[in-house]
Amino acid sequence: MQAGTRAPHDAGRPLPSVSGRRSLGTQVYQTLREAVVLNVFAPGEPLRQAALAEALGVSRIPVRSALLRLAADGLVELGDRKGAVVTAHTAAQARELYDIRIVLETHAVRQSMRAMTPERVRTLRALSDLAESKRAEMVDARRAYYAELFDVTNNPELVRLLEELRLKLGRYIFGWRLRHPHDEAHNDVLNKIAAGDEAGVIASVEANLCQVRDGIVEMIKEEEQNRAVGTPQRSLTLRERLMEALDRGRKDDT
Repeated sequence: MQAGTRAPHDAGRPLPSVSGRRSLGTQVYQTLREAVVLNVFAPGEPLRQAALAEALGVSRIPVRSALLRLAADGLVELGDRKGAVVTAHTAAQARELYDIRIVLETHAVRQSMRAMTPERVRTLRALSDLAESKRAEMVDARRAYYAELFDVTNNPELVRLLEELRLKLGRYIFGWRLRHPHDEAHNDVLNKIAAGDEAGVIASVEANLCQVRDGIVEMIKEEEQNRAVGTPQRSLTLRERLMEALDRGRKDDT
């Protein structure tokens, strides 16, 4: 083996993420979800059940279940002939989704501030720190942050709808945040919440969403241009690509 290369994992041996205390179905779902969000799979790329099962060292049953959940999340699309493919959004779709988020999130935070307490502000600060430090677990960490920010106890359906909208563009959000750390924007919002500055909070939330929206639109346009000119992809096996995503996740946790 040449220096600097990683030894291949035995075929059929579960990847590190697909072992432990969580249920097998949950582990497979979370592994594939993070792989999509981490851009391991390209937009429009087919996800074959048999190949994924072999790469993960599991049967097709949890993979099939995971793909159904990913389809419900809007991260993959299911078809009769092609099976599952990674969802590809256009710039116009991303802009529309973010414009909807702006309307709903400004309403949600306005509602939430009516029941805001110092204890909730402390909880939000702790969750914000976790969301920024655990990039490989961004989906779960940010879900907890937004659930508290928008007061899931009193607005469960609104919080659920907003989570669905965020997850649809999860891979782009993750990519944008790797380039642009977002902790200062969160701190700005939380400081204004603590001060009871509702107008300031609404303005900051809208400004932050507009900034991310515009960045994601540019990312999608870049992807479309790369596909048009046929930018070459690295030649890695499916198992190696999943391992790379897990390795990146562990590095981002430090």
